[in-house]
Amino acid sequence: MILPNGDRREAKLVARHDPLGVALLKIDAEGLAAFDLAAAGTSPLLGDAVAVVGRSPGGRSGHTFNTGIVSAPSRNRGYQFQTDALLNYGNSGGPVVDAAGNFLGIATAPIEPDTLLGRIVPPPQLMRWTRAPNSGVGMVARADRIAAAFEALKGGRSFDRIPGPFLGVQPDMARAFGEDVVIGGVSAGSPAERAGLKKGDRLLEFDGVELSTWRDLTDRVAASAAGDTVTLLVQRASRGPRLVIAGRDVETLEDLQRLKKSLAPGETFEGVLSTDDTREIAVELEENR
Repeated sequence: MILPNGDRREAKLVARHDPLGVALLKIDAEGLAAFDLAAAGTSPLLGDAVAVVGRSPGGRSGHTFNTGIVSAPSRNRGYQFQTDALLNYGNSGGPVVDAAGNFLGIATAPIEPDTLLGRIVPPPQLMRWTRAPNSGVGMVARADRIAAAFEALKGGRSFDRIPGPFLGVQPDMARAFGEDVVIGGVSAGSPAERAGLKKGDRLLEFDGVELSTWRDLTDRVAASAAGDTVTLLVQRASRGPRLVIAGRDVETLEDLQRLKKSLAPGETFEGVLSTDDTREIAVELEENR
């Protein structure tokens, strides 16, 4: 680690937080200046001016100072915000401040545009660059989220996933940006699979709250807790009457086997034929894997 005066110190990794994109390092040094996390700036707003402080490669040419705005106040479930300030390998890991000098977060690795430019620039031309140029999209780990995780990181706890509840469905990418929440895939062994959700299902409501976009769904899941049982109103294309047993659809042998495993010995149930293409499905959320 290079200190402001140019001294180099060996650093020890204490813990990392992958969702934030940061790590906590420890060095043997005293009297170092530091930001007060408890007094960190409030959540950034769209269009706020920001600046990123960095150092030139190797630290031989002093500091760098790049400015921009907040282009999206929430990314990665609120763990980061997006900026158009130039991020590179000299300021990745550097502090991001507002116009008043308040600490807003830490710049994470810049997003390189190769996957985006590949649609408009021939791959051979991309390969001529020794390093992909900045895409104009950079992510910043939010100061309030860093502060919330600091004590756990200081104690040596690392985070390799976003903590919170897990449902286990993926969008139908052909319709992911429309006003439909249509399932394109269900994760094996997930709460969604155990509850009987299927590819092609359209999710209409989450505990009585209407769902119009995938953002609506992710917000509702994030506001829940692992272990909560939620009710989804689902629309499923049907070729005719379907068998409903104990409130669950039984359309295949696998559905019947899952139902049998969920029943207690001696438990009785009723079955009905239904022609309604909507149904309520209860799902017990679990901790994110």
